[in-house]
Amino acid sequence: MNVSMTASAMAKQYIYNWNMKLNKNNSLFTNGSTPLSGHINPYEDPWMDITNRSSSEWQRMIPVDEDVANQVRNMVKEDFVKRYGMTDGSPEHIDDRANLIKNYTKTLPGEQRLAATWTLGQVVSEEAARLKSIILKHDPSWTYGKPFDTSILDEDPSNHLDIYV
Repeated sequence: MNVSMTASAMAKQYIYNWNMKLNKNNSLFTNGSTPLSGHINPYEDPWMDITNRSSSEWQRMIPVDEDVANQVRNMVKEDFVKRYGMTDGSPEHIDDRANLIKNYTKTLPGEQRLAATWTLGQVVSEEAARLKSIILKHDPSWTYGKPFDTSILDEDPSNHLDIYV
């Protein structure tokens, strides 16, 4: 996105992009034909589509693999240790966690995938809150990005959300 765009231009671009996304299933193929009726995109997981679904269908905790939950926790802790609670914002860094979760959820039955994704997102939030509370016990003025003694994060490693299969 061009940083010199006005708010109005950004809003128009957003609407344009949204409309293009909505029309992607109705678009013509390069040869001019249209998809067959009932066509399912083989590159998207239909179980991950929240369209017309109640949030209660997928915003719920379900048991997940302990190893995957611990890998997610370790990624959060790495953000705190290396960047004092901040992510580096690089696509590679962000994609690591997303790919871990995506690859794990693809091993689950379809009806569990959204809830497992949401559960692991809760693991991320809970772990970040847990680490933040440890830091704040030692430095009440701490904010994200402010350096701290990272060795304090080794305290109380078992006080986390247990949601294992």
